[in-house]
Formats: sequence, C-alpha cells, structure tokens
Amino acid sequence: MCLETQRFRRVGGTVEIQVDVRFLAATNADLETSVRDGHFRDDLYHRLNVVPIEAPPLRLRGEDMRLIADHVLEEYTNLHGTGARRLGESSQLLLSAYSWPGNVRELRHVIERAVLMTDRAVIRADDLIIDRRTYAAATLTPPSNSGIRLDDQGAISVEFPPQGIALEAVERELIRAALERSGNNVTKAAALLHVSRDTLRYRISKHGATEAGE
Repeated sequence: MCLETQRFRRVGGTVEIQVDVRFLAATNADLETSVRDGHFRDDLYHRLNVVPIEAPPLRLRGEDMRLIADHVLEEYTNLHGTGARRLGESSQLLLSAYSWPGNVRELRHVIERAVLMTDRAVIRADDLIIDRRTYAAATLTPPSNSGIRLDDQGAISVEFPPQGIALEAVERELIRAALERSGNNVTKAAALLHVSRDTLRYRISKHGATEAGE
C-alpha cells in the first residue's frame, strides 16, 4: 500500500487498485525524538504527520478526569445492567489524586470492578481497588525546602523559613510519615494518626488533588 498514491496490489497480483481510505496511527512514543535518533523512518513520519492530535495521559487531564470516569461508569452500569450509579466525592478525589500509570485501561478496570463488587448507588473511595502505594508515594513527597524534616526514629521537626510554612504542608508530611512507618498500609497509618481509614484516604486524596492542580 502506498500512502501517497493510495494504491496497492494484492499479494501475488499485478494490477494496482485505487482506494479511498484514511489512516489513523497512534503511539505513546515521541516520534520526533525517534526520528532524530534513527529509530523511526523520517519519510514515514512525514507521510503520517498530517493532522497530529495530542491526547494527554489521565494524570494530566485535570477536571476532565471526572468526566471521563463518569462516562466509563455509565458504560459499565449499562453493560452489566446494575442500574444508575454515581461517583461520590471521596472516590472522585481519589481518582483525581492517583497518577494512573496504566492510563485509561487501568481506569476502566478499576471502575468495572467497583460496579461489579458493590451494590451501593454511590461508589465511595473504599470501593475503588487501586495501588494506593503508588499514589501515596507520588503525591505526598514534600519539597526539599519545605522546612519539615523526619529523622530515622520517625520524629518530625519543623523549621520556619522566612516566607513561613503552610499548615497543609505539615499535615501532608505527617500523613507521609505515617504511611512510611506503616509500610504504606492505610489502615495502620490511620491508627497512628488517630483518624478513621476513610478520613485518612480523603486527606491523601485532598493533598494529591491539590498537588496535581499546582
């Protein structure tokens, strides 16, 4: 098949056949870099690169994330005939805070699992089975100049920099320290902080969503 002339020959054939088709090509690679490095043909790249459309990964979709999740939820409730469901505030915050290394495929699996495993009309954060170790570590790491320090024994010290320090930063570091001490076990970390598991998950999600929006 010649992309330029839109003509092809069948295998073993001698006659060229004209077709009227459009090609859509998708990749998660940086093709410009691949072309420069010699890993992708320059001529093929320019033939394909007519109308480029960039689709950002879920972690960069911001508020679109909730719209996408709602669409996927509606799709699976219709597919499995479970009746109308909606995502509660805690589950929306959790979905926004997570980094989604598996992108849309991972989101679809998480939502379908929640639809099949719970009978509640409102899906809560507890109903979403994801790798919380990933988002906890990714969203709760304090900046090096935050003025908050954690020693080897788990004791936290705070030094006020000239510009001051946000109370939320102190809370975020307390949560991170509790997760680290408990091996990223949310239930154990919640016990260390004297809060419920749902409260801790909400606060992890809150700080994660704040970080992603900055």
